[in-house]
Amino acid sequence: MIKQPKLAFTLAVLAMTLAGCTLAPRVESSAPEKLHQKPLAPLLATAPDTAEEEDADSEEDQAVGPPAPPPEPVYSEENTTIDSETGVDSVSRDTEPFSSDPPPSESLWPKIRDGLALHEVEHADVARHRSWYAAHPTYLTKTFERARPFLYHIVEKIEQRRFPMEIALLPVVESGFQPHINSPSGAAGLWQFLAGTAQNFDLKINRWYDGRRDTFASTEAALNYLDYLQKRFDGDWLLAFAAYNLGEGAIDRAIQRNRQARKPTDLWSLPIAEHTRGYVARLLALSDIVKAPQQFRVKLPTIPNRPQLATVNVGSQIDMATAAKLADLTLEEIYHANTAVTRRATDPNGPHTLILPLDRVALFKERLAQLPPEQRLQTGKRRSLDERSLSSRSVPPLTHRVATGETLGEISRNYQISLATLASRNGLSTDAVLDVGQLLVISRPASPPELNTTALASQRDSNQPITYTVKKGDTLSHIADYFDVTIAKISQWNRAILGKLKRLQPGQKLTLYVDRANKGDGQG
Repeated sequence: MIKQPKLAFTLAVLAMTLAGCTLAPRVESSAPEKLHQKPLAPLLATAPDTAEEEDADSEEDQAVGPPAPPPEPVYSEENTTIDSETGVDSVSRDTEPFSSDPPPSESLWPKIRDGLALHEVEHADVARHRSWYAAHPTYLTKTFERARPFLYHIVEKIEQRRFPMEIALLPVVESGFQPHINSPSGAAGLWQFLAGTAQNFDLKINRWYDGRRDTFASTEAALNYLDYLQKRFDGDWLLAFAAYNLGEGAIDRAIQRNRQARKPTDLWSLPIAEHTRGYVARLLALSDIVKAPQQFRVKLPTIPNRPQLATVNVGSQIDMATAAKLADLTLEEIYHANTAVTRRATDPNGPHTLILPLDRVALFKERLAQLPPEQRLQTGKRRSLDERSLSSRSVPPLTHRVATGETLGEISRNYQISLATLASRNGLSTDAVLDVGQLLVISRPASPPELNTTALASQRDSNQPITYTVKKGDTLSHIADYFDVTIAKISQWNRAILGKLKRLQPGQKLTLYVDRANKGDGQG
């Protein structure tokens, strides 16, 4: 039997305990529970294994647009990995929350984002291109991987001038960050200068050197040109970009027509070519993607916030094979950094500078100081076949500017290449809708000419014949340039083979008379 006092005490303690459990106030969070507070591994388990797979789904049957709000996973440039064989980016699987950026000291993207200065434009063309980029993340990855050596320098120059950082993205639209590319209209380089405009902005062009393909020189010229255009159009950068693409005269005339009709004179109201409006729209769409890649489920490859290349004053003409050895680079690597050099040696009249990877500059300078000046050029002999085969002094890739009504299938048939190949080279799906004015790469650069080595070994005297076998992609101008002879001479020596039409066919054997004694003197 329980005594009453003890029972009363027990009941009192029990009541107080229950009151503490049920009546204590709850501490509520003013913010909803956030997704990133949970491990991401279970969420990523339902995401595509690679960005390429996600891209393929989007191309075939998905409507393009901004992603749904959380709990969709987000991607950042910090966790980008590139397959060494395919160049395709893959999505990392992290169990820890990850930030939108690497530390600013490591990545260039925060500096670019901080400098994006143009107001957001909500226009149908911008939205359409933004959706396209979001649906093709592999294209952006490959393009910005190509930009890695150059982008820091471009950003620094833009920052020095306090220009809008959208300009740093312009080479994506112009050339896909391919400094060697030529357009059908004759524009060349990262910034796609025509020869006349290039010369107006002090870019040198001759048989040795094409300043339009010099990354450093052409960037300076492009910024000077854009500065001129934005001042001409009263600080309107969109009109400046349109004029860069179409020509300032065409924009002037469009503005004048609208003024006479009492219509607005902003870019979107002007009666200008559709491809130029699309050109500016693509740039603005890229800016939106770079500004908030997570919003569009795009991850950008990390680009270091430090210089990758540097210019070295060589002081005189130098053979590119010699320079490559001094810098411990292959010929392919040194020509890739110096795409402006169009021959086997630098211009005898300058500029006497080379662009080198930053980590090779000290070694190059040390070895150059020890090299006798007379050994800077390889005289009286040709480079070995192995060396020449590494050179990227090749024919620029064939490109095509899309005209009104053209389709990818029609273009592939016109150039006699498969639809799948054409789509792959341009990061497109086979059913992609093309923009008027869009630049497509049709063919890859041809390899440098290969000599008949047996014939070459036996020809040691001046003006002795050698035999050259024509390969796919060769042109008479390419062969003439490489062997320092004229097209007329090649035609004269091979009249029976080439005929009146002077057409080359793979497998043809051409006879060339090469001045062996003077071939390497660097003066012509």
